[in-house]
Formats: sequence, C-alpha cells, structure tokens
Amino acid sequence: MRHALSLCLVSHPLSLSLFLLAYNILSYCSLSLSLCLSSLSLSLFSLSLSVSLCLSLSLSLSLSVSLLCLCLSSLSVSVCLCLCLCLCLCLCLSLSLSVSLSLCLCLSSPSVSLSLSRFKDLPDYVKIVEVGPRDGLQNERGLVPTEVKVELIQRLAAAGLPVVEATSFVSPKWVPQMGDHKAVMQQIDRQPGVSYPVLTPNIKGYQAAVEVGAQEVAIFGAASEAFSRRNINCSIDESIERFRDVVDAAKQDNVLVRGGCATSHGRLLTLASYVSCVIACPYDGPTDPAVVARVARKLYDMGCYEISLGDTIGVGTPHAMAEMLDAVSAEVPPEALAVHCHDTFGQGLSNILISLQKGIGTIDTSVAGLGGCPYAVGATGNVATEDVVYMLNGLGVKTGVDLDLLVDASIFISNALGRPTASRAGAAMQAKRAAAERQRQREELEQQKKEAA
Repeated sequence: MRHALSLCLVSHPLSLSLFLLAYNILSYCSLSLSLCLSSLSLSLFSLSLSVSLCLSLSLSLSLSVSLLCLCLSSLSVSVCLCLCLCLCLCLCLSLSLSVSLSLCLCLSSPSVSLSLSRFKDLPDYVKIVEVGPRDGLQNERGLVPTEVKVELIQRLAAAGLPVVEATSFVSPKWVPQMGDHKAVMQQIDRQPGVSYPVLTPNIKGYQAAVEVGAQEVAIFGAASEAFSRRNINCSIDESIERFRDVVDAAKQDNVLVRGGCATSHGRLLTLASYVSCVIACPYDGPTDPAVVARVARKLYDMGCYEISLGDTIGVGTPHAMAEMLDAVSAEVPPEALAVHCHDTFGQGLSNILISLQKGIGTIDTSVAGLGGCPYAVGATGNVATEDVVYMLNGLGVKTGVDLDLLVDASIFISNALGRPTASRAGAAMQAKRAAAERQRQREELEQQKKEAA
C-alpha cells in the first residue's frame, strides 16, 4: 500500500500538491498551538520562530503552486484557478496569523514571560515567620534600645506578618542583646491574629516567658554533634532530653512549642523547635540528611508542632536542600516543617523555592536581611523578608504581607542601626521611592517658578 501511495504521488503532480497543502495546514496548526500552550515564551524567540514558520510555509506553499502549474495542461482553467486561489489564501492566512501571533507574544511579554505552570505544586499561601527582632538583632554588637525593638515588632505586625518572633529568654550573660526580653514582651501592643513566639532554651527561660504572657515558645537543637557541644555544651540526644521539661510544661499550660535542628534550628506551635546545621556544620562539614530526619522526628514526637530546619551557615544549594527535605519529609509531615535559610552564598531564595516545591508552607525570614551566626565565619544574615515576599508575589503565592509597609519597617531598623538594608528588593524599592520624590520636588519647584513669573 505504501508503494502504491508513493507511485500515485510521483505520477500525479496534482495529488502531490494537494498532499503538501494538507501537510502545510496541519503543520501550521500544530506549531501555532504549541506556541500558545508553551509555558515559557521569550518575546524575541517567539518572533523569530514565527517568522521562520512563515517563511517555511511560504516556500512550501510556493512549491505547491509550482506543482499545480504542471497540471495546467490536463486540468480545466476553472479548476486550476480555484486551486491557485485556495493556495494563495492559505499563504495570506499563514502570513497574517504568524505576524499576529508574534505581536501578541511581544506585547504580552516585553522581556521574558514565565508561566506559573513552570512552578508546579506551589502552595496557595505561605506563612512568613519574621525572626528579625530576635535572630536578626541578637548578634548586634551595640545594644539596641528596647523602644526600637518594640517599634520594629509593631511595624512588622502592622505590615501583615502573621508571626513575629519577639525575643529570647536566654541568660543576658550569654546574649546581652536579649537582656531586655521581659520589657519587650510587656511593651508590645499585641495585634489580633499575630503570634509573638519567644525562644526558650530551658525550663527557667520558659517559666520567665510565660510570666510575661508568652503564648508560643521555641526550642532549638542541632543536627551536628560538634555544633551542639560548642553551642549548648551537650550532645544532640542530651539537648533533646533537656527540652522535655519545657515541652511537658508547655502542654500543661496549653502553650504552643516550635522545635528545630541545626544546620540551624526548629520550632513548635505553642512549642516550636529549631534545628541548626541541617545542610552543613562549620566544624563537622556536610550534615547527613538521615541525622536531620532523626532529630526532627524526635522533636515532632516530643510535641513540637512545627520544626524549623535551618541552613545555619548558608552553604546549602537547591540540590542539597531537596535531598535533606526528602529525608525529613519521610519522617515528619511537610506541613509540620519550616525552612530557615541564610544567604551567605546567595542561594537563599533558590533554596526557598525548592522547599516550596517540596511542600513546605512556612518560611523563616528576617527584615532587611538582619542576622548571622557567631559560630560560622563569613555567614551573613537570614534571607531578607522583603526579597521573599517580592518573589512570592511574583509567583502568585499569597502571604498577607503589605510589601510597602514591610519596606517602611526595613527603613526604620536600618536607620536605627546606621547601615543600609541587605535586602535587594528593599533597596530597589527605596531607590524608586527616592527617585519619585526627587521628581515630585522638581515639578513642585517648576510650578512655583511659573506662578512667580
């Protein structure tokens, strides 16, 4: 049958021309549909591709017309004219549709148009846990006034952040910056729907926190033996046992606990936990994901409602983050996990994005990129809240955070500390505001000159 079809097409130019015509139309339709359904379209690429499509169809259709000319001697004039007219109409349609498609793609995407379908399985909503007032400020060399801390917390809550970690009930001997923890908790004006968790390393700190109205506390552990011993002077298992009294007391008091492991830290819902060094340790090197999973599971079984997994020294990459999350998610439900990324190597946002794709819906961030790790040389601050919110807004993921008010809070604390923000998005928005203000002043001055004249 294939031989018969080939013989027919070769022997009859009319059959060949009609076959090419049908092939051209089908090719155009399929390629146009592919362009329309494509999840990644670059405007210049789309234009060149459409032009190439147009040229190829034109050449192919010209060939069809040439073949038809061979049939003129055996066909009536009217039939030949009809066929030529049909081919010309198809050529015009091909040209117009190709140009229209190119223009539509260029107008809808001036530079690069990324369809959100490229980022599959993203959550509709992400809870941002703001750790700036505690984790961000605790390593500041100069003491930050209590009123500045309180004002920062108020501004962050007003920006729509659902969780603002307020302070840490650790010994002022070890962390002098947090020595005013009671005053901070007593002075903040708590807003409905906003949680103000505090870090409590032991039962003494927990009791002091509850006395001043703390309704959610966080404990912290590590996934690195060396980090645990240098940070809290005990092994991983010993540190977890030390927290048992805190967890039991929190259950009796109906207080949420957040837990964590290191490569950074973990948290619970009235009891949350931080886990440090989940990717790597400044002393031990890379952390075994299985160890992180074991620590997270112990904290979860103990009663921590949420485990925050921290890349304490910021060396993680998306691959390492995905590998670690796969291991931990096999032991702890993803909805009970959070990630806490530092941006030492500029991988913070990438690691957060891969975490979202792995089902994580809670992200720790720090306004203006405040923070660091005193045990990790070169470790920079946490991922800036402004950068994360900006990225999530672009992905269509809801956070409930007002980015403009968040930038206001960032400007406030940056001015108070006497240094520029570490947030790229925050710095860009500040520059845009400054440019708009200069333009307004110029226009106002010109208007005054006109009125004076």
